[in-house]
Amino acid sequence: MPSADDKMRKPTNNRPTNRPLRSSGAATRHVLDVRVRRSTVKRQRSRKVVSAVFGVLLWSSLIAATWFGFHAITDKFFLSNPEYTLRHLSSETQGLLTESEVAEITGIRRGVNIFKIDLSAAENALRKLDQIATVRITRDWPDRISVEVTKRSPISWISDRPNETPSADNAILIDRTGRTMKPFRVEPEFWHLPVIYCTSVEAIQSGDILAVADLTAATDLLSEVRKRPDSLLKIRSIDITRGHTIQVTAADNSTILFSPENPTDQLEKLEPLLVHCLETERTLEFANLIPSRYTPVRIQMAAAPESAPAPPAKTPKR
Repeated sequence: MPSADDKMRKPTNNRPTNRPLRSSGAATRHVLDVRVRRSTVKRQRSRKVVSAVFGVLLWSSLIAATWFGFHAITDKFFLSNPEYTLRHLSSETQGLLTESEVAEITGIRRGVNIFKIDLSAAENALRKLDQIATVRITRDWPDRISVEVTKRSPISWISDRPNETPSADNAILIDRTGRTMKPFRVEPEFWHLPVIYCTSVEAIQSGDILAVADLTAATDLLSEVRKRPDSLLKIRSIDITRGHTIQVTAADNSTILFSPENPTDQLEKLEPLLVHCLETERTLEFANLIPSRYTPVRIQMAAAPESAPAPPAKTPKR
């Protein structure tokens, strides 16, 4: 029978196992293989890092050498070359600017290397002038810069002072596209342009919807008249302060009322009336073209021809 000591003894694990028993030599070789592989991976990783760093340094050196070489060549053959010193400044500005004014506005000076002049900044300086439409500045090797400017063509003055003659101090100009401009130079033909009288010039410049709408109606009327070179209507001024009515004062001081819409149809109604007055030697004083079925007019009758003075009586001879 089992004793008490046998009962207290732990049972041994007698389960079979499939693990092959390794000898001490096999375990040692396994540990050596792991160490060799680890050292190989570390060595390969170090080589990759060194190669990457070397590649970056090589490419950085090449880029830096190329950059410095390019700038050295550029400075020697272009920026410091006296052949490219600006000696001639030609300007074609359609009479708007003189050569000295172009040089002062753009900052272009003779004696400076043409490659050191910022053409983009010079063009932007000229575009700040409202009267200039397009700007083109080019380098003409080796020592010339050419400036070409086209100017805007105004069709009317805009003023809110009906009792003053429009000028650069109290009025602005407008072109056929509806763009307003402050005149840099008032040319002689500007004095013959019609005047559009508005409530506020500042409202038009700020883009007020109602003010711009009235101005657009007036410019549409002017453009339509300009399309008719044989038209008998010669506009001297246009009053748009009423808002719903365009009051035109012609060169002969006649007053004609237009609607803001359909200027073409209203001019078609006006032209036969002007032709009739011309043929009958009468003067149109007033016409209202706003009604669609009839046209209220007031015509000044032609002055009666003065009777010819009687010839002096002959004194009889004695």
